[in-house]
Amino acid sequence: MSPAVPSPSASRSSVRCGGGGAAAAAALRAPSGTHTHRLRPRRHTCSCCSHCVCAYAGAGVENTEENRRYYRQLLFTTPGLNEYVSGTITFEETLFHTADDGTPFPDLLRKQGIVVGIKVDKGVVPLAGTDGETVTQGLDDLAKRCQKYYAAGARFAKWRGVLNIKDSGCPSDLAIQANVQALARYASICQQNGLVPIVEPEVLMDGTHSVERAAEI
Repeated sequence: MSPAVPSPSASRSSVRCGGGGAAAAAALRAPSGTHTHRLRPRRHTCSCCSHCVCAYAGAGVENTEENRRYYRQLLFTTPGLNEYVSGTITFEETLFHTADDGTPFPDLLRKQGIVVGIKVDKGVVPLAGTDGETVTQGLDDLAKRCQKYYAAGARFAKWRGVLNIKDSGCPSDLAIQANVQALARYASICQQNGLVPIVEPEVLMDGTHSVERAAEI
């Protein structure tokens, strides 16, 4: 296991525990409601994401829930962690895990001044009528899950929409619109339930397209 180790001169950033991919945070206007006063002061808490990928197989460690819990506990109890990390994006499994002494991971992080986030999308599925393009799922029960995550200590969320550039014309207008609409609905639902949304439209680097084409998309 080789987690990224921040240099002493690094500024505080956010760590993604168990996730991958580059996140592009888009600041969204908070709607009026009971959680608005909580959303605005926190929207700049986590400005970037570094990688923390648990490569168990490569280290000869069995990928079990207990080993994952122990590894994350090792990360979250690192002395001086809060000098370099201001927020962490967790999976649902991590959010509800506890340390050896029974302390919930969100409490462990909050005591260090680290804001807890949660990955709320349920992955991508094929988008009908396109050339292998996808749309992200997870909206159906999102409001209920956001309430549960907030109660557990999460204060921001992350949702990933994937766009692929191909010579055949991808991303199509259909794929762009479907993912934009999903991201917008996700962001609105999160804000209504007290979570600051990180909006991540990920344009994959795969392909032979130019830098100019990537910038255009």
